Amino acid sequence: MPALITYRTPVQEDWVDYNGHLRDAYYLLIFSYATDALMERIGLDADSRGQSGHSLFTLEAHINYLHEVKLGTDVWVQTQIIGF
Repeated sequence: MPALITYRTPVQEDWVDYNGHLRDAYYLLIFSYATDALMERIGLDADSRGQSGHSLFTLEAHINYLHEVKLGTDVWVQTQIIGF
């Protein structure tokens, strides 16, 4: 399955530190919003989760800081299901 963009946003002013760089916690916030969007996209919305009792969650996360992400930068998350 090809990767799809599940979340896109500009970096918000309250997400950056004194150097204008995206704070560590906000990387995970962005990924969390992408997971919510994926659930909506595959039909696992709030009503469905309530009725079925099924959901998704992050078991483990690893972040590598390869480039600086600064205020106003457009960022996006590409999600790919590798297996199920």
